[in-house]
Amino acid sequence: WSTLPLPDMPVNLAEREHINAILEDGLDNYVGVPVQGAISGRRTIQFSHALRSPDGKLLAIDVVSLDAAILQKLAPDLTATGDGIISIVRTDGVVLASVPTQEIGTRLPSISASPALPPDGFQQTMLLGRTDAVRRFHMLRRIGDSFLVVLVGLNEDAQMAQAWAIETQIRLWAALLSLVLVLGGVGVALGIRRQRILRETRRRAHDSALWEAFLHQFAENAEEIITLLDGKLRHLYVNAECRSILGIDPQTLVGHRFGARICPEDVAMVGRELCDVERYGRTRRFKYRMRHDNGDIKWLETEIRSLGAERYGTSNAYNYIAISRDVTQRTEEEAVRREVDEQFQTLLSLGPGMLYLRTVDAQGSRVATQVANTKLIEELGYTTDQITASDFFQTHIHKTDTDAEQGAFEQCLRNGSASVEYRFLVANGKLACLRDEMRLASPAGNLRRVVGYVTNVTEERETKLRLARSESLATLGRVSAGLAHELNQPLATISMAAENGIMGLRRTGNLTEAEAKFQRILDQTHRVGQIIDHIRQFSCAGKSSSEPFDVPELLNNALLLASSRLAATETIVVQDIQPGLPKLLLPKLALEQVIMNLIANACDAYEVIPQPTDGTFTESRIDIAARSDGEELLIQIADKAGGIPPDVIGQIFDPFFTTKDPGKGTGLGLSISSEAIHSMGGRLSSHNEAGGAVFEIWLPFPAGATGGTGSTTPTGHLAEHSTG
Repeated sequence: WSTLPLPDMPVNLAEREHINAILEDGLDNYVGVPVQGAISGRRTIQFSHALRSPDGKLLAIDVVSLDAAILQKLAPDLTATGDGIISIVRTDGVVLASVPTQEIGTRLPSISASPALPPDGFQQTMLLGRTDAVRRFHMLRRIGDSFLVVLVGLNEDAQMAQAWAIETQIRLWAALLSLVLVLGGVGVALGIRRQRILRETRRRAHDSALWEAFLHQFAENAEEIITLLDGKLRHLYVNAECRSILGIDPQTLVGHRFGARICPEDVAMVGRELCDVERYGRTRRFKYRMRHDNGDIKWLETEIRSLGAERYGTSNAYNYIAISRDVTQRTEEEAVRREVDEQFQTLLSLGPGMLYLRTVDAQGSRVATQVANTKLIEELGYTTDQITASDFFQTHIHKTDTDAEQGAFEQCLRNGSASVEYRFLVANGKLACLRDEMRLASPAGNLRRVVGYVTNVTEERETKLRLARSESLATLGRVSAGLAHELNQPLATISMAAENGIMGLRRTGNLTEAEAKFQRILDQTHRVGQIIDHIRQFSCAGKSSSEPFDVPELLNNALLLASSRLAATETIVVQDIQPGLPKLLLPKLALEQVIMNLIANACDAYEVIPQPTDGTFTESRIDIAARSDGEELLIQIADKAGGIPPDVIGQIFDPFFTTKDPGKGTGLGLSISSEAIHSMGGRLSSHNEAGGAVFEIWLPFPAGATGGTGSTTPTGHLAEHSTG
């Protein structure tokens, strides 16, 4: 709360003395040295109070900021002699405010060295002015049990001159009284008593007038509605802010009980608060609605407290003060925030995932986790307390996925975002597949915060697996259709060699010639076995594990699987493989399937490309290149079949998207291929170039990889699987 307008933007108070006294020194209350406001440019005195939980934990800090100039505005009424001073001093002697202006922030040794005053304690002393060397009577009164002392100083010479004048009058009156005593006796005594009562009454009236002048001066300089009330909570005085805030003439409220013009919905609540004030003298703060003179509704926040009138000798004047602030804008903003929060919570509760906020220390360790909704938590069979407990979530991630999850978390801290999928142990003992999308939020001091959204993608993964199996079966069917072509040649050779061997034995009986024929049969049988064994392995590609292999071997096997499609479309393949490429350590059969699928797509494109009408022939050709940049392997598969339409090139990796005619494709091949390459730590992309499509596969080499047995162009394989 401040006597000056509050700024529209947040202000960082972390370095202020009155804040550090609570945060670092553990104090409950503190009064700071006046500071120059960064926004207002005015000197203010800061009062801070710690709000703590029953166990002593700091929850918040209340700060009241008082404009030191208010004291200077009141000074003419409080220092009538013109050469007196009034100061507000901390109990350690530091001057917080002073009139006439002294060096604010300096220390008065005489105050700090004096015995500690009890709450509301009073003390008199004689001090020499530090700046003008004037001797003054100083009267000190401690304000309650606070850290503050009010100091009033009166010029000794002026007071002594006034005292001598009074003494002269006393002497004259004493002579007169002596005569009167002789004449009147008892009557004179009664007159003296009456004079004493009259002087005491005048003194009280004078003190009351000063106190009321102070209250009026304070009210007229305030930006809130200040109301002074009598013992029955009736308005005795209302400042001019009532007109600017509520459009009400303050004089129309005088004489009426507090609460006039309050909206009917809040009358009962305000009545209960006033009852507490009236019966028990409690300070109350409450918020309610009042109707502006133009019909608008205004929200006011009011604090009513007792003035302790008996302390100041004003028993029949102001008993209570009410300070009311216009909080309409703040209340409306709070209502909007509550509505947005409720809508957000509703959306979260309807969403399938779990939103979390994870706090990370300077070393990157996770120190705390908060969750915003519980639907996924309940689905996993746990409670919120379990999920947010230290290390619970990480210890329930499948052990083979913990490195991937930790790597994604570290990537998020470095780059600002990351995504990862991992298996998570459910309460019933089963495993669920979770997808974790992370974003780095704004930092809070030395701590960083990660916001994440976790969804259960178990069904999605199972669906993708079923689709991948379906696509594998479809691919296997296409491969099987080409088996007749691949097996027909060795079987024909076997048949011919067997017939020639039999005929040779019958004709000549030459065993050497027959042995050569049988060896050829054996070689061709071995080749048939290799083809059948590779097809069998390919049918189980989904179960393949990582193994080391050479890049040329990978490409040769893929061309073997696609040989029937190459032959059917009379497509030739030209390879350009960088020599000495390191071995790969990846799921070999799955990678073969991806490459075979890309080759088959190129063959399909050549099948539908229109041939020139001028009698010329367009060559169907696929270029396959493999090279390394030192850290990754790049495999390029390019054709000259017209390329991908520009308006759909961004959709070709989407599930079920296809440019083929109905019945010619499932739309899953490229989607599954992209997912398979991504799961290997690589990436698959495409673009158009030189009248055709180019697909690029980037794959990581294993750590410490060494060179393989690559060749520039395996011409034997090219001749075997190329036609045209």
